[in-house]
Order: sequence, then structure tokens, then C-alpha cells
Amino acid sequence: MRVNVNDYVGIPFVPGGRSKSGCDCWGLVCVVYRDFRIELPDYFGTSVDDASAFERARIDAIGKRQWAQVAYPFRDLDVVLMDRHVTVYRGGKKRVVRAPGHVGVILHGVLLHVEAGVDSVAVPLDHHSVSNRIRGVFRWAG
Repeated sequence: MRVNVNDYVGIPFVPGGRSKSGCDCWGLVCVVYRDFRIELPDYFGTSVDDASAFERARIDAIGKRQWAQVAYPFRDLDVVLMDRHVTVYRGGKKRVVRAPGHVGVILHGVLLHVEAGVDSVAVPLDHHSVSNRIRGVFRWAG
């Protein structure tokens, strides 16, 4: 099946969305996979806003052998796990930390992803907006 990366660029960010009319980051991965006739589990209920839930789901899915961590060269449909910025409060002080909680999907050599406040984009993996946030790349084995 041949799909065009541009079919997924410009999709608005919608928390819990799972369609081309609007989606969150996991929703975008699901939309792309669905176009390849692969239905992914929805680990996150309505949204991936809870980074710790995201990490637990990822670990659980790897334990079930649904996802295998892979090394370069990457392929279409490999999923990239990235950090996002999370605000935490400890001892009355506000800190912004990085924690896993964002995903994108590789298609035709670029990374498709969507984040709050920004429509979906396609960027190279070495793009400054994502390269230093990558935690790992995973392939569906489900």
C-alpha cells in the first residue's frame, strides 16, 4: 500500500482524537497504522496527557511482545518514543522536567507527529525539534 506523507500533515491536535479530523500523538500513530489495515490497541484511553501512564503502557506492551525496540535502519511504521516537558511541583517549587510521553511514526523516512498547539508535521529524525528528545524506536510485533 502506498500512502503520501502529506496526507497526515496539518491534522489538528485534539486530545483523545483518533481520526484525520483531529488527534493527539498516539491517535496519529493509530490513524497511520489504520491506513495500513493494522488496528493498534488504545493504551491510553482518551489521551496521552499522563506521561507516567504512557510509560507504564509502553513497558506493559513490550512485556507482551507487542513492540520490539529496534536500531537503525528504521522502517515505515516504526514508532518513535520521545520526551516531552512536564511541569512538576516539589517542596513548593516549580520545575520543568523531561519525561517520556510523546510518540510519532516514521513514514517514508520522516517522522510524523502532533503536539498540543501545533498541527501534525513531518520532520527528519535529526530535526532540532525532536532529535534530542528521542528515547527509542519501536516496531509493532503484535
